[in-house]
Amino acid sequence: MSRKRSHDSDKEMDSGSEDSSRQNSDAEVDDEVEKEIVDVDFEFFDPKPIDFHAMKRMLMASFGDDAEDFNLSALVDLIL
Repeated sequence: MSRKRSHDSDKEMDSGSEDSSRQNSDAEVDDEVEKEIVDVDFEFFDPKPIDFHAMKRMLMASFGDDAEDFNLSALVDLIL
């Protein structure tokens, strides 16, 4: 039993050193990556009553399982 445990602990030590070497190589790659600035323009339009269903679906997706706990129709009415 002790032989197996010591062998397992050796594996853990080896994997730990591999993880740290991977992290170091990832950090080096990140340093080499060129940072690029992207110019983006966004337009915003005030929500209109025609957007009711789209906004409700967006809120349902955002809240996930908790969407059932809220009256999303009333919330969308407040936003509009």
